[in-house]
Amino acid sequence: MTFELLLGENWFRWAAGLSLGFPLIMLGLTEVVERLKRLNSPLLNSVQIVRQWVVPLAAAILLFNQVMAIDVNSIPLKLLRTMIWLAIVIVALAAIDAVIFEEAPEDSWQAKVPSILIDLSRTVLVIVGLAIILAQVWGADLGGLLTALGVGSLVIGLALQDSMGNLFSGIALLFESPFAVGDWIEINDQVGRVVAITWRSVHLRTRQRQLIIVPNSVLAQGSFSNYSRPNKIHGEDFFIGFSYDDPPNKVLGILDEIAQTTDGILKSPRPIVQTISYDDSSISYMLRFFIHDYTDMPRVRAAVSSRIWYATQRYGLTIPFPIQTEYQVTETVSRADQEVQAMLRGLRAVPSFSTIPQTTLETLTQDAQLHEYGHDEAALIQGAPIAGIYLILQGHANVTFRDNVGQNHDVGELTAGDIFGEKILLGQMSSDLTIKASEDLKVIIFDAVSFQSLIDRIPSLATIISETMESRRRTMQHQLN
Repeated sequence: MTFELLLGENWFRWAAGLSLGFPLIMLGLTEVVERLKRLNSPLLNSVQIVRQWVVPLAAAILLFNQVMAIDVNSIPLKLLRTMIWLAIVIVALAAIDAVIFEEAPEDSWQAKVPSILIDLSRTVLVIVGLAIILAQVWGADLGGLLTALGVGSLVIGLALQDSMGNLFSGIALLFESPFAVGDWIEINDQVGRVVAITWRSVHLRTRQRQLIIVPNSVLAQGSFSNYSRPNKIHGEDFFIGFSYDDPPNKVLGILDEIAQTTDGILKSPRPIVQTISYDDSSISYMLRFFIHDYTDMPRVRAAVSSRIWYATQRYGLTIPFPIQTEYQVTETVSRADQEVQAMLRGLRAVPSFSTIPQTTLETLTQDAQLHEYGHDEAALIQGAPIAGIYLILQGHANVTFRDNVGQNHDVGELTAGDIFGEKILLGQMSSDLTIKASEDLKVIIFDAVSFQSLIDRIPSLATIISETMESRRRTMQHQLN
């Protein structure tokens, strides 16, 4: 009879329910937490807060109110109710962040939402949560509170007008979306990559790894360039001057060849070369090339600069100093003589040419050219016309070819004394190999007819060339098999 009377008591039923329900709920949440840990789930943090704060606080409130009959409006219970509401707000924020933004793919809309919008949304949710706590727990008059906040906001707004200006400028930039994290932008002659967008400013990291903080109000009031929009393809202008003695069409053709063969420069849009102006000491030219991403601009621009120097050496172009220069015919002749002497010295160092009479070598070099190539520059391209017989005087080069399905194969490495382009002697006018310099490369290009005459007089050269062609043929066949 006593037990039946206890069952009729409300406090006893709540006490029994809490005694059984609280441990079971905590045990269940513990199992859920362990499972989420194994799955590395983004919801783990939210469930842990529920287990550590929400459930114990809820149990304490029920214990004090329903079992111990403490008034719900008493200070201890108001404090407990405030704490549980705060815990619920934290759980809600963590859950929203986990479900919507955690582990979102890079190309999803979640990943593209700027951090400033996320921070503002969190702030709004916190303010709403605090308003609910004040109204529901402490019985605050929100109308009067809003009036007081309005007056206070006016005072604070006047005191923080610069910060508020940055905030609203950030919101305006957010909705306009002129750039995103990862974009390259230029403002006030400063170029950097956007690494963060906050409520107050935009953070740029320069190529020198310096961090530049640009207030949102500066961005909103001024103009800036975005090198990553409307797409990542970037056009770069390269200006250079050549001598008045260099024919413009020749220069334009050489610049176009450099653009077409430099790694990183796109074939489409096609590079543009133009004659710009006639200056005091030179004719100015512009090479406009396009790259896939502005990130690669310094590397590609440096490659173009290096290749222009090597091209000037190969084709006899002159990059004049910005002064008045008196040109004399004897200087040009002297330069030609120097090249011939350099070729003769180089040929003497090659064993297969060292026994050839001096007069024969001098005749051979009359129609020859001395060319230099920089690292990763192609001396001969598969499918391109063969200019003559190439003899390496200095440096190393890699030999490759592309099969019918577009796959590249390595044939070997060439060094000083090696010959390539020999198939022109068999009437083959285009190369079936690509020869690319692996370091600074110096070669002599012999006229095919003159070299054939030399072979007719010196059979040992024919043997060397035949062995070279056969060795490369076997290597190519082995690569294809």
